[in-house]
Amino acid sequence: PRRMTAKEALADLEGSDENRATAHIWSKARRSPEQGNRRLKADKPATTIRAEHHGNVQWHYKLDRRISLREAARLQSFPDDFDFVCAMRATERQIGNAVPPVLAWHIATALREQLHAAADLAVAVEPTYHPLASLISGFGERPRGIPPRLRPRHRGGQANRAPARSRASARPF
Repeated sequence: PRRMTAKEALADLEGSDENRATAHIWSKARRSPEQGNRRLKADKPATTIRAEHHGNVQWHYKLDRRISLREAARLQSFPDDFDFVCAMRATERQIGNAVPPVLAWHIATALREQLHAAADLAVAVEPTYHPLASLISGFGERPRGIPPRLRPRHRGGQANRAPARSRASARPF
């Protein structure tokens, strides 16, 4: 699949003034030889947004300023209506530490498909209860004969607890 370039992601924000309400604010940090001296390339995907950059985030590909928090969030695939309700440094950390929402969606979708496939395979191979089925279908009545170690534990109740073992039958681990 084709990757989005920095210019495709940010071009419509180029002429926008700073705006705290939308987190379109940028660091005034000067160039630094140690970190934050990279400029985005307009025709390439963005480089990694670091969580702890102390204002030394990448420079805009065209403008003589660093990218704004909103631009960094957009590069991480946050929707434009996502509100960061904290101070600038905390917002920088949230954006930099985040698993990009679009990536998280793809991971969750692939995981769900694999869990469904595993449950379908378990049903096709052996017609007994499969431990992953509860993750797919939700909780509900389960067939009898499930080993106690596979039963779900519920807070406050004794109903699903495994029977206590005597010392003689206790395993060494």
